[in-house]
Parts: sequence; C-alpha cells; structure tokens
Amino acid sequence: MPAMHPVVRFLGSSITTALLLVGCGGAAGTPTAATSLAAPSAAPSVVSSPSIQASPSAAPSSGTAPSPSAAAAAVPLCAKEMNPCPITAGTYSAIPFRPTFEFTITDPWQNDRAWPDGGEIAKDAGAVQWASGVTTGYKFGLSGISTPIGPKPADFIDYLKSFKAFTVSDPMPVTIDGVSGQQVDVLTNKTAPVRGIFVITHDAFNLDPGEKIRFFVLDKDGHTVILTIDSFKAADFDAFAKVAQPVIDSITWVP
Repeated sequence: MPAMHPVVRFLGSSITTALLLVGCGGAAGTPTAATSLAAPSAAPSVVSSPSIQASPSAAPSSGTAPSPSAAAAAVPLCAKEMNPCPITAGTYSAIPFRPTFEFTITDPWQNDRAWPDGGEIAKDAGAVQWASGVTTGYKFGLSGISTPIGPKPADFIDYLKSFKAFTVSDPMPVTIDGVSGQQVDVLTNKTAPVRGIFVITHDAFNLDPGEKIRFFVLDKDGHTVILTIDSFKAADFDAFAKVAQPVIDSITWVP
C-alpha cells in the first residue's frame, strides 16, 4: 500500500443536494469544501475546513482496486466519494469520468478521487489530476465571489494568467493520444492558498504557496479537458515529473 500523500489537491467537499458537474461532480449544486472542477451557479457553502490534509497513516475505507494483469482489460478506479484507496501497477480506466480514458502506472499510487467530472491519483510528492466541464473558479476562496471560466482551452489559460502572483509560462502545443491542446507551467510563488481555483460538481481544486503545476488543457471533441502534473513543492517538480509524465504519456482515449 503506498503512503498517502500529505495534501489532497481535490479538496473533497460534500455538496448539498445536487451536484455541479460530472467528472469530479454530478448535476447542479454547491460544493462545501472540496476540490471540484464543475462550476457552481452560486457561491458554495463551505462546511468543513478548506485545508484538507490526508493523514499519512489513515487507512482508506474503500479498499484496494483489483490488480489488472497485462492481458486483462483496464479496471476502474476504486476511490468512492472522498474515500481514497491504494492502486498497484497496471492499466486503469478513469470511469466514471467523461470523456473516458485509460492510463498505466508501473508502481503503487493512491487514488484520491474518481468523479464523473474529475479525478486524482497521487504520491507523497505530487499528483496527477483530470477535470472536465470546468466553468467556475474562486480567486479568493470558496466563500468569495466566483469567476466564470470560458469553455475553450484558451479561456482556462487566460484565467490562470489572471492570477498576478503566479508565474505562468508561455503556452506550448501538446498532443495526448491524438488530442491537441496547450501546455503551461504555473508557479504559485508566495501567494496565499487558493481554495477552489476551479471547481467541479463535488469537489474543488486547491493550490498552496510554493507549488509548481503543469496544466495540459485539451480540446477533446469540442470539450475542454484539463490534466495536471502537480508537484506540491516547486523544487521537487523535475523529479516528480519523471514519475508522473509517463502516466500522462500512457493515456489512451476510449470511445
């Protein structure tokens, strides 16, 4: 079982009745303190602490995903709602996420989230995340005023650039299994923590000072899909990227 990473970037909020998006989310609703990617129509009501930290020794309640064999079909991820689980080497399906993709890991990770509109696998040093249907972000925390995010990849990158304290690299073209988009690196520098920089139905994505995140912002059949390599400490980014980039490179889209 892999050690749980210190910070769950998807904040894991419990949303009231309805869900906002499906990918870390569902239909329309309001996140309470999670890292979601779907846009809420109203400011979410935060009912738990916005700084979610996973206990390194906590045992995930949803069990371990079955170990896929080389010849077997990809197996679904095992995280249930806010309950993480360890996953071993093999090929996994991001189901229930849409658009669906499969990816391969060669050593143990932890699966923190598996929503219809978002998800995350992580290690101690960082995480790989994905999201779709992102339409809203919160520059000053989930209890503040929301900022709309446009539907195109360039709109999301413009939103990242609007954070004056961040250092955002020039966009570079990227293609992942035939799907094209733009890649940018973001340094959060000494900015204050950003809770809910973007949200999905059940969750919100958080950033802390001193992080470095590589965003892959893709146009998949007219829909924006966000993938990340998120190093919790900028100084560790190069080392973590050597582990995480092969996961991104292994992605194959499933009809």
